[in-house]
Amino acid sequence: MAFNGGSNFIEGANGECFLRMKLPDDGTTMINISNKSITLWDVVCKVAEKKSYVPGDYVILAEKGNHKTKPDLSESLEQYLDHNLKLISVEEPEDSMQTRRRGSVMNAPSSKKLNFKMKKYNFPATIDEEQIKKKQQNSATGSEFNLRIGKSKKSFSLFLFRRSSSTLMDSRLSNNSLQDENNTEENYHMSDTHESFNGENGSIASINSCESGQIPEVGLKGKDLSLVELDASKQDEHPNHHTIRKAIVSTGGIGNGNSTLRRNTFRKHQRSQTENLYLKGNHEGNTSSATIYVIYLDGEKVEFQFPLELPMEAILSCICMKKELNDELYTFQSEKSEKIELDRTLKYYYSDRNLCSGNCNTFKIVEGDKFYSMVCVTENDQDVMILQYIDNENLQVMAGTIDKLIERATDGSEKDDTFLDIFLLTYRAYIKPKEILQLLIDRFNCELPSDPSDEDIKYFEDMKGLIQSNVVHVMEYWVKHHWHDFAVNSELEEILVNFINELKPYDEYTNRIDDFENQIEIQKKKYEDMFDYIRRVEKKGKVMQSMLNELDPEVVAQQLCLYDFKLMKNIHPIEYLDQIWGSKENEDTPCLNFFISRFNLESYWAATEVLSVEDLKKRTEILKKIILVTKHCLDNNNFFSTFALLSGLSTNAIQRLKKTWEALPSKIKNIFSDIEKLMDPSRNMRNYRMELESKEPPIIPFLPIYLKDLTFINDGNQSKIESMVNFDKLRMMSNRVHDLTNLIDKEYGFIEDPIIQNYLAKPPKKDDDKELKEMSLKCEKQQ
Repeated sequence: MAFNGGSNFIEGANGECFLRMKLPDDGTTMINISNKSITLWDVVCKVAEKKSYVPGDYVILAEKGNHKTKPDLSESLEQYLDHNLKLISVEEPEDSMQTRRRGSVMNAPSSKKLNFKMKKYNFPATIDEEQIKKKQQNSATGSEFNLRIGKSKKSFSLFLFRRSSSTLMDSRLSNNSLQDENNTEENYHMSDTHESFNGENGSIASINSCESGQIPEVGLKGKDLSLVELDASKQDEHPNHHTIRKAIVSTGGIGNGNSTLRRNTFRKHQRSQTENLYLKGNHEGNTSSATIYVIYLDGEKVEFQFPLELPMEAILSCICMKKELNDELYTFQSEKSEKIELDRTLKYYYSDRNLCSGNCNTFKIVEGDKFYSMVCVTENDQDVMILQYIDNENLQVMAGTIDKLIERATDGSEKDDTFLDIFLLTYRAYIKPKEILQLLIDRFNCELPSDPSDEDIKYFEDMKGLIQSNVVHVMEYWVKHHWHDFAVNSELEEILVNFINELKPYDEYTNRIDDFENQIEIQKKKYEDMFDYIRRVEKKGKVMQSMLNELDPEVVAQQLCLYDFKLMKNIHPIEYLDQIWGSKENEDTPCLNFFISRFNLESYWAATEVLSVEDLKKRTEILKKIILVTKHCLDNNNFFSTFALLSGLSTNAIQRLKKTWEALPSKIKNIFSDIEKLMDPSRNMRNYRMELESKEPPIIPFLPIYLKDLTFINDGNQSKIESMVNFDKLRMMSNRVHDLTNLIDKEYGFIEDPIIQNYLAKPPKKDDDKELKEMSLKCEKQQ
């Protein structure tokens, strides 16, 4: 199967025809058509039927190079196979499709309205996966995690292995096969017994009191005054956020690259919320607390106990209150006189080794300026970016407007590609690919303001070349590492190619253009092969006869590793996030969708192999063999198949075969029992997570755990900070995705066996639970 003439028409060897159409919202869809001679009206009707559109409201726009036309719908599709076809509204003018060329205006920093001011800033503390684990482990039950795919919902149930009795023979393991519930629900569903959400921003409810802006219980160990908490009437309007001061400083060049960013210190500042603290009874046993020592100005050393997640500024205010000191006049230093940033948490200094001297459990109160890690950039009296010092020199972006994030990616502020990688992996959370590409092109075509000052002209001359070079670098990185956007959107690729053609007159880009175009061809070939592979393995073919009797369990497990590893390797990191953010039909996640469906196949295959054998002795041997295959999968770090096969053996149809289970050797029963314990879903699958952390790649993980963590990070953190994108949240999600993709950095060393691979691609399976039950009843009668 191949693309004809570079178009989006695909014709298979057996006469099957497919057409990829662009949609009005700039997405794409694939439709199955009878042949290439059908009319364009038939094409409109096909797409409208699939997307629930009204056919009469749409026409087709045919694009070829720079030429665009609206053909008569009575014409044959065959006349337009070399065009890109897009469905558009009948009311949409053709020239609205033309790309408007414009450039972004480049002002010198001195021409912008800049000022310095000090105010409270409530930046929400990002809830990370460690906090999620801590919360989820408090639950003794499993949880159900549903993935929406298309118009249905695929359910990964984590109620996998709950027993109704302590013995293997009486156990009734819950069925965790992927069930198509034919549910059109738009959101992910979490079991009500596991987590709850509240608030407009989707904050996770009650993660921990110390993870919110509310001051948790604070113990003053050994003293009568032992608990400090906020006066409820004075709490900030965002109680789920850490209260962090911000120094708003002039940067100008944060967006443009030549301004110096500095962190101000302040002698006078507004009082923190802790001026409203009051003291209560003694507090003991807070497992997230730490004992610290504070040295007052007179040399007295006092022991305290505070929650690790409490900001240092709140601790300072509490300690000053004890001695009736004015906390506005004092700050903290380490015992070795290193400065303490007061918007950091105690954990940052106590256990994360962020001081040159290591962890710190002793702090000195000194008179002097307060230091903070947060820096806020303002432009024309508007907050446009928040940055945080990660050490004494380097800053990382915490939040920013879209324009400022684009500028940050292209102004030379970043020393490596870390920011760029996060940006290109996650930008779809707040802007479409076509829009971001246009913003980059506008940035390349930067212009002077209409009435430039001398400073504007000098700044433009100094910075234009650097910014244009960096824009090209961003696009090169996008093509090399995130071609997925272009692979599923031909219009985006067309805009990119047009931009490259516009670069050709520039002598300084001659060599880079050759590399650029070669990289595009490499990526196009890679994706064409990948999609062709998915189509081949997904296409219905002849089901293989069972080979399980003839094969060694270890060999089967090794071949399963190779088969599933290749499927997972094809999944682009973008697909994991598209799944979380819920693209309409998830047509942009073809490889992930296929990998998810593979879980079903392996589960039903395991059950079918057992139930297909009516003779008790032979059936027991097959059950034994599948358990051994499961064990070898586990030994080879293929947790995906381990769960899938165990799922198949956990169906009621298999579990009810008491005599078959009883006939198993004790050694095999113990192996099965050990696998069950590892896959125990309680405490957020703690046993599995610990096992996973102890392994080295290659690893094929049980994917829902990662998708579930991504969902909680996404739903548990704000997307916007005032008018700025919460980039810290996107950094967290990017890191979690890279945790997942790093598991397959190293490949398995097994030799592929084509015959066994064909068998595993289309193994015998019955995917109807009713039919499996009937087979089980028939087996019981033979016992």
